[in-house]
Amino acid sequence: MSLCGNVAELGRQGWLDPTLLGIGSRWLFAGAKSAALAGSDAGWAWLLGTLIILLIALGISFVVYLLLQYAYLGAVPNSVLSEKGWDGVASLYSSPYADIAIHLGLGWLTSLVLVDAVISPAGTGNIYIAGASRVLFAWAKNGHLFELFSRVDPKSGVPRGALWLSLIISIAWTLPSNFQVWGGLISACTSAMVFTYMPGSTSLAAFRARMPQMQRPFSLPFHHFLSPLTMIACTFLLYWSGWNVVSVLVPILVAAWVLYALFGTKMKKALTTFTQRGGCCSTTSR
Repeated sequence: MSLCGNVAELGRQGWLDPTLLGIGSRWLFAGAKSAALAGSDAGWAWLLGTLIILLIALGISFVVYLLLQYAYLGAVPNSVLSEKGWDGVASLYSSPYADIAIHLGLGWLTSLVLVDAVISPAGTGNIYIAGASRVLFAWAKNGHLFELFSRVDPKSGVPRGALWLSLIISIAWTLPSNFQVWGGLISACTSAMVFTYMPGSTSLAAFRARMPQMQRPFSLPFHHFLSPLTMIACTFLLYWSGWNVVSVLVPILVAAWVLYALFGTKMKKALTTFTQRGGCCSTTSR
C-alpha cells in the first residue's frame, strides 16, 4: 500500500488536525505570556518587542513542526507501514520519534529525545510555577485568597506560601488519569487557559459600553469584530480538546468560581466597612 494511499484513507485528519494546530498555537502564546508574567512589567516598548518575538517564534515553530512531520513521514519503515497502515503505526509508536529511533537502531537519538522530554517540560514547569505564584500572590493582596499567601520572604523576596501552593496545585493537576500522559496534560492545560480567557471578550465589550471614558493603557482596535471572533475560537479549542478533558475541568472551575465568589463577598464587606470608617473619620475631622 502506498504512502499516498494511506494518507488519503485518513483524509484531512491524516495531515492536518485542528486540535493539534489549535493547541500548539495556543501553547506558544501561553508560554510567552507566562514568561512575561514571571518577569517584570514594562510599557509599549516591551509590548512591541514581545509582539515581534512572538511572530518570530511562531514562524520558527511552524517551520520546525512542519519539518518534524516530514521527518516522521519519511522515517516510518515501509514494511511497518505496508503491514499496519497509519492507524497501526499510531498505536505501535506511542512515543513516535523515540520508538522510530529504536526501530532504526539509533540509540543516541533515542537517548537525546528522552532527555529532552525531561528537560523541556521541566523548564516550562519552572516558568509556570513562578507565574502562578505571582497570580496567587496578587489574589491574596486583593483579598481573594488567604492573607498567608501574600507574605513575602524577607531573605529571598519571594512569596513562599504562594510558591508552595502553586507546587501543590501543579502536583494535584496530574492526578487524573487523563492528565498523566503528555498529550492529555497539554490538552487539559490549554483548555483550562482557554476557559479563563473566554470572559475577556465579553468583559471588554461590557467595559467599553459602560465605561467608555475609562483611562486605558492599551485600547484594542476593531473590538466589535475581534471579541466575537475570540469567543468563537476559544469555543472551537474547547470542542476539539474532547469531552474527556472538559468533563474534568468543568467541576474544577465551578468549585473555583464558588471559592472566588466567597472571597469576593468577604472582600466587599471589608471594603464597605473600611469606607464607612473612613467617612466617620472624615466627618469627625471636620
